[in-house]
Amino acid sequence: MYEISLVPDVKGEMIKQQKIRNLVFMICVIVAGSCAAVILILVSIMTGQSIKIASQDTEVSCRSTGLTTDGKTCDSGKFGTGIMKFENVNELLTIQDQMRNINLLNERKMKLSRIFAYLDVLLPMGDDKILIDELNLSLEKNTIYFEGNGYSSNNTHTRSIEAFKKKALASYYDTGTYKRFDSEVGDYVDIPSFCIEEHMENGRIIGVYNRGEPGCEAPMIEPEETEEEAKEEGEGTEGDVNTENEDESNTENSKKVEKEQIRILRSYKTSEEKEACKAGNNEKGRKTSDCTKDYYFESNCIVYGADGKIDTNATIEACPIIVDDIQTSEPKIGKDGDDNTVAVFEANVPFNVEIFYASNRHMIIVGPSRQNVTDSYIQVRDMFTAKADLEEE
Repeated sequence: MYEISLVPDVKGEMIKQQKIRNLVFMICVIVAGSCAAVILILVSIMTGQSIKIASQDTEVSCRSTGLTTDGKTCDSGKFGTGIMKFENVNELLTIQDQMRNINLLNERKMKLSRIFAYLDVLLPMGDDKILIDELNLSLEKNTIYFEGNGYSSNNTHTRSIEAFKKKALASYYDTGTYKRFDSEVGDYVDIPSFCIEEHMENGRIIGVYNRGEPGCEAPMIEPEETEEEAKEEGEGTEGDVNTENEDESNTENSKKVEKEQIRILRSYKTSEEKEACKAGNNEKGRKTSDCTKDYYFESNCIVYGADGKIDTNATIEACPIIVDDIQTSEPKIGKDGDDNTVAVFEANVPFNVEIFYASNRHMIIVGPSRQNVTDSYIQVRDMFTAKADLEEE
């Protein structure tokens, strides 16, 4: 059986192209519809995220300040009281935040016993002296308040008060660190403050470094010798040498730091003396027990002038103990317990709070006569007395 196509070739080609066009059009419609659906999905997600973010911002603002982002009062029943409205907000910090503040708290830890060193240097003694009968320290105002009796040999009752003010303005504090040369580091490193004991000798300060103590170039926990090791050491016989154990013993001994007390001069008179002591010599080039090579004291306050001597004015400016004028009341005449005539007065002394920070190691207060008291040795001298009786006007 035979079939005869009556459709011309041109017509057949046109029908074929129409089918291809319809297929392409259908695919484009499907792709466009899919894109529109994806766009709608993305728009809905973005809108939802915006709403969620706005809600979270409002919640964060309400829980922190008690107000919404636009300044309206929040519903305390839903969000609770804003954290910033609590007085002791620091107590609500997380443990992590508190851990971050440990170093800051440690640096700001106070060593209030230094007030006796402070007063020991400031209060004049001798012909003009001051004894106190009431003492208060305010860390909020950084002031020391005291009531005292002024004594003067010539009965000029205000002279002792003026002497006190002048002495305070001419005094300063000094703090710093003891250094040792570390061959492994190739530079000087700080010696822990608990490894140093300071002493006054002939008007000069000597720091005694307890080298080899736990924490002072030695491990904090020293390994203890076991009974077996002690037994093995005692069982050695003639001609029987265990070289392996001997090598191990030598290695362990090499790690140990020999205990030793090293004297380090702190109170240099000149910059040349400091450098000489740092090199292990005194000013004349002779070896001294207090100028040991690789050990020296680095002050944070002492300023040396062009002549190499201590520049007192620059040092006072760098580390003053008085930060403002000392306020004293008008003195009144009174009698102490020994019936001596005294000038009774009150004083407010604005102190430099840096003096009491425990982070300032090896603190000393230095008076105009080079009188000083160290952290290691604070002596409460006879600076207190009973309240005097005022004379009737």
